[in-house]
Amino acid sequence: MLDKSSDGCVGPLRGGPVFFSRRALHRCPGAEYPAGGIRRTATNRIQYRYPEGRDGMTRKGRTAAGSVTEMAAGGDGRAGQALELVHQGRRLLELARIPGAQRKFQQAVRLCATLVAARSYLALTYLLQQQYDLAVSEAQAALVLDPDHVLALTTLARAEAERRHEAEAKAAARRALRALWFRTRAGQADPEDVTSVAAALAAVADDRRLHQLYRLCVRGMPGPWDPETLMVLGIAAFNVGRYREARWLWRTVLSQCPGLEDVLRAFLFVVDAIERDRIPPLTLDYRLPAATSLAAADNPPGYVRAIALRTLWEGEDERAQAAALDLLSRLNDPWVAGFLFHVVRDPDLPDSLKMKAGLWLVERGFLAEDEPLEMHVEGALQEVLIRPFGATRLPPEVARWFEEAMEASEQGDDEAAEDGYRRVLAAVPGFVPALINLANICRHSGRLQEAEELLARALQEDPSDPVVLLHVAVLRAQQENYKAAEVILGSLNPAELPRDLRTSYYGLAGHVALQLDRPNAAINAFRRGLAEDPGNEQLVAALGAARLLAGEYFRRVNLRSRRPRWLRQVIDPDLSWLDGLARYTVPHLRSLARRLAVRCASRLRKAQLAEVTAQALRRGLAAVWQRLEPQERAALLWLHGQGGIASYAALQDRFGSAEGDWSDWERHEPTSVPMRLQWWGLVFVGRLAGGAEPVAVIPPEVRLRLAALWRRR
Repeated sequence: MLDKSSDGCVGPLRGGPVFFSRRALHRCPGAEYPAGGIRRTATNRIQYRYPEGRDGMTRKGRTAAGSVTEMAAGGDGRAGQALELVHQGRRLLELARIPGAQRKFQQAVRLCATLVAARSYLALTYLLQQQYDLAVSEAQAALVLDPDHVLALTTLARAEAERRHEAEAKAAARRALRALWFRTRAGQADPEDVTSVAAALAAVADDRRLHQLYRLCVRGMPGPWDPETLMVLGIAAFNVGRYREARWLWRTVLSQCPGLEDVLRAFLFVVDAIERDRIPPLTLDYRLPAATSLAAADNPPGYVRAIALRTLWEGEDERAQAAALDLLSRLNDPWVAGFLFHVVRDPDLPDSLKMKAGLWLVERGFLAEDEPLEMHVEGALQEVLIRPFGATRLPPEVARWFEEAMEASEQGDDEAAEDGYRRVLAAVPGFVPALINLANICRHSGRLQEAEELLARALQEDPSDPVVLLHVAVLRAQQENYKAAEVILGSLNPAELPRDLRTSYYGLAGHVALQLDRPNAAINAFRRGLAEDPGNEQLVAALGAARLLAGEYFRRVNLRSRRPRWLRQVIDPDLSWLDGLARYTVPHLRSLARRLAVRCASRLRKAQLAEVTAQALRRGLAAVWQRLEPQERAALLWLHGQGGIASYAALQDRFGSAEGDWSDWERHEPTSVPMRLQWWGLVFVGRLAGGAEPVAVIPPEVRLRLAALWRRR
């Protein structure tokens, strides 16, 4: 048998029989702690007099347990020489002279093969030189001699992590933390031990145990502490949600290392952004600038992600902000979807970046192409449809040509813009935006035939694209084919167009209506265009001209033609509650769903939205009844007494006119009783088949549920 002496060398067993004590262990996360005592077996020191030592070297003020010849199995001072070589190697390590230090440790091992410190430091040099197999071999050899040697355990953990042996690396890191705990209980640990263990736990990304290390060994201790260790402990605290501790640790490093200011400022920004709900919670990895090699583009280090987040919100160069957004949007982390939804709703970011984020939402599959998205654009929170132009993606160089062409067009240089668009189309013939923009240039310069050919190519790429169809309608109007333009405009839904093109749509619709001698339709189109863009001087002038052309005809227009659509729709008195809600527009349904606290209403299609709204009304009918005003309750009771159906005019005669109260009530709360009953989805209005006058109907299902509710009361 062998005996491990206090010097770290191993010799024959001396003395009598050996007794092993089986003491109870207290278990807690990350380590096992012996009950009621300090570990008294081998430590990580060799008892040799050097004023400073670490991991196999003595500390200041400690005396040697015996002479050098007693420490060596073979005598003649070889252990002392080996210790001197270890001391010299450590000095070289501090100067980053790794090959020279490695030679010193190798000489020490040849002199005393059982010197734990020499083997541990030799393993460390192999690790630093990325010779991971040799590092593992030497660390394991040291651990045979001293199973609890901190430096050997941490070196083994880091080398196994580099070899992608996750289980072995985690086991070694846990053993290192346990050994450090025993050393701390015995008063033998020092900041270098904490640094080694922190590096090992960071290599296996053990956030919980790193935070435990901070709480056990660092918090409340004066230090001094290695700045990189404090950064790692700050990342661990951040990852487990202890933002206050992370902020304190990073600020401490910032005061010590101004050279890391960019990284630390980025970390601090991310903490503040999460606490202010500007971005969703996320985690950072432990790759730091000094130790990070070139990473894959789809997996940048955590500090790069933090810098990108700070650049996105605090950067002054919009190109740098766009590059940061692209980098973050390509990540496969679970927080990216929430991050993009935060971006599109942030009022402080440029609209161009928010539109880019919307495109990323569609491209990553977080949002359907035709699904409305609530965005903060043009100074207000509103629903927007994100529809990428065409299915073709541009290579980076071609994308740069396209941007240059658009810049030239904005500056009025149509010749340079045309050259740029043709260059793009030569590389990617089916790129729809370039086809549209080049067609516009041709149309403005009178080359209508070429413009038509370009738009025909765009339609071949996407026959249902409303933007392409709108430009075709413009071309037909310029060719004075107003009937064809009217047909195309009638097939379009303005809500599917980008917001900046809706004004053009209504302006064109008004112009076509005037050419077809329909002044009332023109006035209606111009008014709707002004609702989209109230300050548009061209629409104001066009509206005035349309009024002059309309003359007395407009003032005598039949009131019925201005009634809302639902007043003219046929209604079945026996319709279900769901069928009644399906008569509403999507904005109507979303308004009602929000009042009923339906979650994710903006992400549902109309059929789904109607169904979940009907379910919410069924569950919350009693609460809705409580929110009704006395007059509204009386109107429901009266209509119920009429068999659930009555003339809409009679309802207005009894409880107040709804005239002028019907427009845009999905945004503005109506005030009249008939409209408020519809606003709550309890009464539906339309005309009976074969009838002319509208009627108000309570669906039979609603009547039954209301009757049951009234009986309980």
